[in-house]
Amino acid sequence: GLAQLKHKIDRQAKRKGAHYNVKTGQGGIREIEFFVQAFQILKGGRNHHLQTQSIFQAFDTLSEQNITDLKSLVQMRESYCFLRMLENRIQMLNDQQTHEIPSQQNHLDRISLLLDYTDWPQLQQDLQRHQAQVNAIFATLFSQQDDTSTQKKVVPHLDELDKQHHLEILREMGFRKAESIHQRLQEFYHSKALLFMSDKAKKRFHAFFPELLKLVSEHPRQSPLLEKMLALLSSIAGRSIYFELLYQNIPLLIKLVHLFDSSSWIANEVTRHPILLESLLYPGPLSDRFDRQKLSRALSIQLQNISGDVELELDVLRQFKRVQTLVIATAEIANEINTDQVSLYLSELADVILQAVYDLCLAELNIQYGSPHCVIEGNPCEPSMGIIGYGKLGGYELHYQSDLDIIFLHDSAGTDQVTSGDRSIDNSTYFSRLAQKIISKITLLTAAGKLYEIDTRLRPDGASGLLVSSLSAFNQYQQEKAWVWEHQAIIRARYIAGSSNIQREFETIRCHIMSLPRKDAELRTEIASMREKMYQAKKPPEGNMINIKHSRGCMVDIEFLVQYWVLRHTNKFASLCETTDNNGLINELFRLGLISSEEQRLGEIYQTFHKWLHARVLQNQSAEIPSTHVQEEIEQVRACWDKTFTE
Repeated sequence: GLAQLKHKIDRQAKRKGAHYNVKTGQGGIREIEFFVQAFQILKGGRNHHLQTQSIFQAFDTLSEQNITDLKSLVQMRESYCFLRMLENRIQMLNDQQTHEIPSQQNHLDRISLLLDYTDWPQLQQDLQRHQAQVNAIFATLFSQQDDTSTQKKVVPHLDELDKQHHLEILREMGFRKAESIHQRLQEFYHSKALLFMSDKAKKRFHAFFPELLKLVSEHPRQSPLLEKMLALLSSIAGRSIYFELLYQNIPLLIKLVHLFDSSSWIANEVTRHPILLESLLYPGPLSDRFDRQKLSRALSIQLQNISGDVELELDVLRQFKRVQTLVIATAEIANEINTDQVSLYLSELADVILQAVYDLCLAELNIQYGSPHCVIEGNPCEPSMGIIGYGKLGGYELHYQSDLDIIFLHDSAGTDQVTSGDRSIDNSTYFSRLAQKIISKITLLTAAGKLYEIDTRLRPDGASGLLVSSLSAFNQYQQEKAWVWEHQAIIRARYIAGSSNIQREFETIRCHIMSLPRKDAELRTEIASMREKMYQAKKPPEGNMINIKHSRGCMVDIEFLVQYWVLRHTNKFASLCETTDNNGLINELFRLGLISSEEQRLGEIYQTFHKWLHARVLQNQSAEIPSTHVQEEIEQVRACWDKTFTE
């Protein structure tokens, strides 16, 4: 829209036949203003720092937050200052509000001297350099396809054709079941979504829809894929801007069709939240997409930009998670990253989000009650809280729809355990409210959905126990009351977010619990018994169909085997405390000579199962698959199980 407006300004200037205008001419001030305003319009709704009338403040925000290319910003700012100075000197000549460069030579010479140039040719040379610089950057940002030349209409408007002609075109495109496709398209052509579309949206729709159909026809699953694409078009029918996006970016359309064919989950996500189309168009370099520090900084900036608006904070968190999850999924489908990397990046994304939520909730609570304090052995202390991740989160094994298993620990102890604010409360109440606030922010259902489902049942004493425990109480419980299965769980536990003080103390406790001496026969009996209880509770299928996670010889069996070996040997081999993921533990067990090469192969098998699980999730399918797909792997796992627990 801005580019079209600038095009109209250019046409008006040509009709007038005026001298070069430093404001509205090509490479002039207006192009710089439009460049900056484009980002203000696109990003300013959720970035208060861009809601400024000062172009220099806008330049600073765009630069500090890496919103666009730094080199372009520096050049635009330099040119803006030059052109404004030139404009000022032009207006000084006759004290007139004009922006046109005069034609009289004596005026040009005076302007040159006022700007410290020896003559007009020298000034003109710099002017032309700035003009070219500005116009090149402007043209790159606002590049447009010409409606008549670049978009060739493959066929007339498809919704206006008679049945026979419509069928012929569908068959020419390659649709195998042209009759049923025709019927489905007729329903779509007469749907409310299409009938109430604006004229502009219809124009864009007619321009790219034949291309879309041609792309769909090139995939083997034509009918299901068409349904997914029609669902997307129906969801964006009232917003012509998305049709503009698809119309201007045929490569995006190609990518979109491929992704929708590859993943029902992605199709559903993008259909429900079309704003995700932007992340498909501009994914960024592979090296930057998954960098944890960059992700953390990006989220921090987004939250700072809407600081104080609680509803927007919730939306930003959810949108950030959704966009980054989609970026990970598209990279997996494109084979740019493997299954292990997917799980790692999803787990690190959860870490980043949990830390951000922790910081937000901590700030809100400190405003209400002040910060917690206590006195330990006569020394004043400032206690804090940490979030500990268990299960797939703790083991860096999250998939796209995983819940988060977490517990909360604090280090408040001694006397005078109260907060410092006017509305002072005891520290245990403070940390309990902090945990509740964190869970609420994560699980609250908004228009943008939930962040994650949260499971806190792994805390001491389970669902009936306190939501937040002190480190000392947690340590005592683990040593005196915890069941063997709770010691199994702590193998895959790690610090996620909160205070680094909690991280150090928790890791000490975890390593101590894992290193406790255990009787081998009792340990085997306890672990085998717990596996059987879990199996009976889940009742997974066996035979022709199996559950990748819970059936005999599948993922849970591998996890229990690893946990048995770790609890048996950590007392003598402390290095087993240094990792929480199954594959890392298997490799360390093998390195130490504690398992055989056959048992080490369980790591590869676990990866195979994980890859199957990811593929099923991406298609919105259950974890059940034909056993023939992984028969060899199942037999290998069961052989290791029998060797370990029944011989």
